[in-house]
Amino acid sequence: MILYHLRAVAGRRGGSKIDRKFEVKRAIKHGLVYFGGPAAFNDSLDSRVDNFDLASLTVKERRRFIEERVRSMKRTMPGAKGTRRAVENVLSDPQKLRRVFEGLQGDINGLGALCLTEDARNDALWALYADRHTGVAFCFDFPDERALIHVEYSDDPLPLPLGREKDVLALLGTKSTHWRHEREHRAIERKGAGWHRFSEPVLRGIIFGWKIDPGIRKDLLRWIDRWAPQWRAWQADPKPGHRALRFNIVRPGAWDIDPERPELTKRDALSSGPARRVVAPRLKSASQSSRTRR
Repeated sequence: MILYHLRAVAGRRGGSKIDRKFEVKRAIKHGLVYFGGPAAFNDSLDSRVDNFDLASLTVKERRRFIEERVRSMKRTMPGAKGTRRAVENVLSDPQKLRRVFEGLQGDINGLGALCLTEDARNDALWALYADRHTGVAFCFDFPDERALIHVEYSDDPLPLPLGREKDVLALLGTKSTHWRHEREHRAIERKGAGWHRFSEPVLRGIIFGWKIDPGIRKDLLRWIDRWAPQWRAWQADPKPGHRALRFNIVRPGAWDIDPERPELTKRDALSSGPARRVVAPRLKSASQSSRTRR
């Protein structure tokens, strides 16, 4: 499955302009990509459990949440104690219940996520994530899309998260319909935010934003020639007579990929029929997610 990750190659720190192309160099030379934490998502309501109205929960719902949370903790921490008395203790104290929810939020924030899109042609994504077209888009080829979370878009009320893995995936895999244009997928890293490498090479190329600094582009192409000769490179620019982008190949590489023709995905296949949810996989680390093809 072909997906794209957009990012900036310049930025500002303390009012001063900084050069971030060396962060892109880590991907070119070492295959390292940065997984961000859910707490830093642009959508401030994304992957949140701390905005539930606990006062509105029934005693049955509270008990079910606490019991499942205790079971989850015992699976991940064999020495954790979970007794009926502990459950009753939390049930009787709203502050303790709130702390249990905060603990689940902490677990979610402790994951790392690489956010990707199906469509590199989306002008709005370039403006937001690639610093107004001055950045780049990495091109990935995931051999098995089941290793990814397919983000769905819904304005329906969130179900009560019980702390189970499928509840965490549901939170990570659902966003407001306001973000539907992103056509997003996510790779999850259990080790948390930071620089991570896939066990099997999945990076296939790079697209240069149409406003990228020529000097930066020159450096990146030189590094690709040296360390990633199989990569294909494209230059984005406005398509004449259209409010759209086009992509011209500036370096052939070894991969036959066309960003102007996104692949048909399950999302497209389901779009013409009744709403259905694509079942997300078990959480995997980035190092595991690409072991499906040898």
